[in-house]
Amino acid sequence: MLLQAISAVADCTVSKEFRLKHAQVLAGSLQDPMGTALPGIGLELISGSKVIRNLRTNSEGAYDFGEVPSGRYRLRIHYGDDTFCAPRVRCEKSGCGFDPRVRLNPKNSITVY
Repeated sequence: MLLQAISAVADCTVSKEFRLKHAQVLAGSLQDPMGTALPGIGLELISGSKVIRNLRTNSEGAYDFGEVPSGRYRLRIHYGDDTFCAPRVRCEKSGCGFDPRVRLNPKNSITVY
């Protein structure tokens, strides 16, 4: 007999908070775990509880928030039934950026015993 269990996993559609120390352009492209471009992905740049900028990736998975002022932000990803996790944020001395490859959202996984 097989039993299905849906694991209670935290939602990963919102990134961890990151800090821009100076104004910078936030642009790039998104890919699925296999490296295929992700067109039509909704992205929201959030400061506190307010959505600052909202956009969708183009046909090649590219996005461009333009120049973003210094401050604290999070990134939310929207696609279908929350299929993907928000991209990981990487901040260095020169600024912050997002990893192009996104992970599958574990909240949608089913474990079969």
